[in-house]
Amino acid sequence: MSVKKFVGWRRVSTFKQNRTGLGLAAQKEIIRYFVERDGGELIADFSECYTGKELSGCKELRKAMKYAKETGAILVIAKSDRFRNCQEALGILDEMGEGNIEFCDLPHSDRFTLTLFWALAEREALMTSIRTKQALAAKKARGEKTGGACEKWQKAYRTKSKEQRKKIFML
Repeated sequence: MSVKKFVGWRRVSTFKQNRTGLGLAAQKEIIRYFVERDGGELIADFSECYTGKELSGCKELRKAMKYAKETGAILVIAKSDRFRNCQEALGILDEMGEGNIEFCDLPHSDRFTLTLFWALAEREALMTSIRTKQALAAKKARGEKTGGACEKWQKAYRTKSKEQRKKIFML
């Protein structure tokens, strides 16, 4: 009997999370545990920092999917909430094919269960956005300053190219 092959994909949403590496490390450990528990082998690992709503912007996800298909491996993702757009998530599920994508927090889930969880994650992202906008509006109404990234960021974005910013902020 051959050993199951897995390709991991991990994502964090903010530059700060990417810089500290804690979220990516935690997801890597979850994936490692899942793969070992299944008696498999992790043959590749992809990670990225992406904060957009559309999964189509996740370049490393696309690379992981392609590599998994080419090698006959299962795409493994630590947390199902990394997919925040239910419609796109279902498209990826269809593209990968039944049984070729697993989520460590919902192992061996069927399409129905995944659809429910993705819909809930999408709803929670919407509610978080609404709460944040309301809080910022209330702060502004009180005359308090909002936004205003730290001076280091402001100066870098005014004077540095994208490549130079990556070097400065270790992105």
